[in-house]
Amino acid sequence: MPQLNLDYDHFTLSAMLRACAGLSAIELGRQVHAYLIRKVYDVGSDVFLQSTLSEMYGKCGLVAKVFQVFSLLGLSFEGQKKRDVVLWSSMLGVYGRNGYFEEVILLYKEMLKEKIKPDEVAFVTVISACSHTGQVKLGIEYFESMTRGYKLVPGPEHYSCLVDLLRRTGKLDKAWEVVNEMLQKGHDNGSISMWCTLLSACVDLGNIELGKFAAQKALELDPQNAGIYVLLSNLYAKFGRWDEFGQLREMMKHGGLKKDAGCSWIEKKLRDAEISLPIVYGNAAFWLWEKGEWQSRKWKVYFHGARNKDLDVVIKLAVFSCIQVSITPRELWSPNHLNYGIRMG
Repeated sequence: MPQLNLDYDHFTLSAMLRACAGLSAIELGRQVHAYLIRKVYDVGSDVFLQSTLSEMYGKCGLVAKVFQVFSLLGLSFEGQKKRDVVLWSSMLGVYGRNGYFEEVILLYKEMLKEKIKPDEVAFVTVISACSHTGQVKLGIEYFESMTRGYKLVPGPEHYSCLVDLLRRTGKLDKAWEVVNEMLQKGHDNGSISMWCTLLSACVDLGNIELGKFAAQKALELDPQNAGIYVLLSNLYAKFGRWDEFGQLREMMKHGGLKKDAGCSWIEKKLRDAEISLPIVYGNAAFWLWEKGEWQSRKWKVYFHGARNKDLDVVIKLAVFSCIQVSITPRELWSPNHLNYGIRMG
């Protein structure tokens, strides 16, 4: 665009930030942010620019940076606070995606103090946070407040969060009641996430009949979803039903269904490299895709972001057991950035 004597506008910069977020290209994203500062854009007046800037840092795991941006963007040039629900929900989402669940709840309470009416997106995040922190009563209160206090209609994603909340506390019967309630209110056939959450609960708590029903409903919505077959096969294995287990695996094989391996990216001096992280135990094999061939490598990595315990376990098994940290003077000023996208379940 500069070669054509065209200036960047807010829409162009928002698109650039969104692209950086999708690629976890933190250094390029910082350059766009610096351009905004140099051009003295009133970012506080553009809600889309605000949210994409937060999204970019959040998806790169730089949570403290997001909060810094959130705090500064809340002030206009006149010094008057004017954060709207989109910016608050964006900050809640960043905390939630990176495992800062206690912070989600605290920020939500602060949002209410500021007299900001939460939207459907905010409720998904805060109910999910209650699920991960075991605050069942509070999560149910937030769910019920959608209709009682804010006249919002809960959607399948909200019911999915509520089912997960009850699943984590072992209340499978109550979770099934919630699903029934949603179906009776005319929400079609629910959502993939809701049925998979119920199926996962059946695997954890040992209810094979309800689990088969949940798997059937999920497959009606997405017959090619390999994750559903994996969860159902785990359920069969738990009960020792190896015939059904074998039949299911054969169906997956003949149907060409295979669950995608976890995949992450390292950004090293503005060069991206794709990493495959298999689910392993003990001394893991760490592989880096570079120059068209698989090679075993040792990398210095700085981790940003997620504090989710499930992710921590996998990361420690699949990464920390095989990466040896090696710092050289030349690399001190330019830390590598790892963006991990490990698939669970």
